[in-house]
Amino acid sequence: AKTLLGVSTKEGNINCLNEDRGILIICGEGKVAAALATQFLLLKYRPGAVVNIGICGATRELAEVGRVYQVSETREGDLYEEFAQVHQCDLTSVNWPDLPVERLTTRDRPVYDETLRRESARWGLLVDMEGAAVVRTCNKHGVPCALLKGVTDFANADGKDSIKRNLNTVSKKLAELLTANSEWMRNIYE
Repeated sequence: AKTLLGVSTKEGNINCLNEDRGILIICGEGKVAAALATQFLLLKYRPGAVVNIGICGATRELAEVGRVYQVSETREGDLYEEFAQVHQCDLTSVNWPDLPVERLTTRDRPVYDETLRRESARWGLLVDMEGAAVVRTCNKHGVPCALLKGVTDFANADGKDSIKRNLNTVSKKLAELLTANSEWMRNIYE
């Protein structure tokens, strides 16, 4: 177990930077890390809203690698259909009106094969490993949550190489979007 800012976790570090414009938490990969970091953020800092940014795969070629999307709702893709919950994102409190809006499936592991890709595509255009956990945790606490996801790959056999090729470009786009729209961040933390 590691300790950071008084929180002991078995999953590892939650890297946290507390600034006057907002709080940045880097949770790492996966639903458990995302839920743990979000819970920590909500309980320790009590923000007025949460924005989760990260990379994702696209389940169909009609998406564009390098494009950033705002997520309308998430679904946990590894559960049986009757147990898979849909989690609504807040598109009113925190919104990027110029971004296209899509649905996101969150899975337990990266999607690099056609079977998982097809399963994920039945519900949404985007697939990741954290989004649903962040939204679900925020919704349980009644805190508005927005997700911005940048497409690095097409969730197929080339996915690992595509992520390597596109990670820096997509990460820069996400950072630029967040900092260009940081006025709302000051408002929700005042």
